[in-house]
Amino acid sequence: MDCVFEIGRRQLYVTGARWSAATVPANFRPFMRPLSRLAAGASHLAVEVADCAPRMPQTAALSVSFNDLGRAAIHDGGTVWSIVLTPRPGEEPRVMEMDKDLRSATLRLRPSDRYADFVVDSMTRIFFSQAVALTGALITHASVVGCGARAYMFMGRSGTGKSTHSRLWLDAFGDCTLINDDCPLVIPESDGGYTVCGTPWSGKTPCWRDESRRLAGIARLRQAPFNRFSPISGVDAFVAFIPGMSVMTCASALYSQASGTALALTSAVPVAMLDCLPDRGAALVCRRGFEAALLASRLFGVGLQTRRD
Repeated sequence: MDCVFEIGRRQLYVTGARWSAATVPANFRPFMRPLSRLAAGASHLAVEVADCAPRMPQTAALSVSFNDLGRAAIHDGGTVWSIVLTPRPGEEPRVMEMDKDLRSATLRLRPSDRYADFVVDSMTRIFFSQAVALTGALITHASVVGCGARAYMFMGRSGTGKSTHSRLWLDAFGDCTLINDDCPLVIPESDGGYTVCGTPWSGKTPCWRDESRRLAGIARLRQAPFNRFSPISGVDAFVAFIPGMSVMTCASALYSQASGTALALTSAVPVAMLDCLPDRGAALVCRRGFEAALLASRLFGVGLQTRRD
């Protein structure tokens, strides 16, 4: 089945997936659009799922990572980037080849692959993350809450408590909803601000919202025996943000462009370090800190209204 998905105003065209209208994975359904919405030419991103044995790269891996996708290795195949994914130890590797211009990719899967849906989900996430970075957008490893028309992003090392902190906001503030809990998309706007969007990829939390909010703050979390909100800027803000970018570091031109986006983003949006406990007080301190920062910024212009809880 051929499918068109719109994620943060970016189109992803998936062909050859072994889905029917009834079996499109639940996380993709909110983003699904009629085929008639497909943009012409090179304005969409394309992933072809090919029924064939994987073609293993002949070069050594440039990088290897272990995460919720399994073991992912990146190889330089000359005209393509080869992504070799091993979902479980002892499993046969799956391979996706991404054209170097990051407009299209081919995922080679055997028809009998029992992990087909998982592999398609994981590989499209990898491809989309790299491709959107060329457009000035970024997929980030973060949890995001929407409060009214604004969104707040929480970043940090795995296990720091990003999801916990989002839940604290949902419990503390009646106007908050969870937008994404693992891989939100941040896109630039013409006025110099940024919008954060939900995606089909939200980690272990089934939060697949086709929604967007104006990004009003980024907090990098650190576990501590107290709650303290510390605004940061310049190099400190940039350094706090870049570990959360979902971009290949081995692709120097791509990583350089993503770093430029990160620098512009952290200059336009309030950034803070949040030393915190896993309690309601952390949410209160964080929101009040951002509201104070926003009052002093030009992100939302004159007449910003604050809310005190």
